Amino acid sequence: MSVPGSSLQILREWLVWMVNHEAGRGCFVVNTATELGATDPAVQQRTEAAFEGTRKTLASLLRRGIRDGDLPTTLDVEAAVESLFTTVLGLRVRERAGHDAQRLAMAIDFTIKMLAGPAT
Repeated sequence: MSVPGSSLQILREWLVWMVNHEAGRGCFVVNTATELGATDPAVQQRTEAAFEGTRKTLASLLRRGIRDGDLPTTLDVEAAVESLFTTVLGLRVRERAGHDAQRLAMAIDFTIKMLAGPAT
């Protein structure tokens, strides 16, 4: 699927880490955003700043993948970032809800496969 050290492998390892670290506790930023973000403007501003950092990191990694040939040159980086960011949040919620790690890994692998595009 992906070469060790490639942007796809780095992305996969990060997504798996997001699911496995501090199992059952969830992510502080995600928990805060879902509990208070819609009702407290200060909290919303801080959580959005944290989320923006994640988006920028993902965009940088995807651009590297395009540059290095790991990802198709036609990849819409902005749309891919939003899809990945939504996937990350969903993974964190599912992890916190106690969903099976194998099913989450299956979703991660499918996401990576879709990013990579058709096999050549």
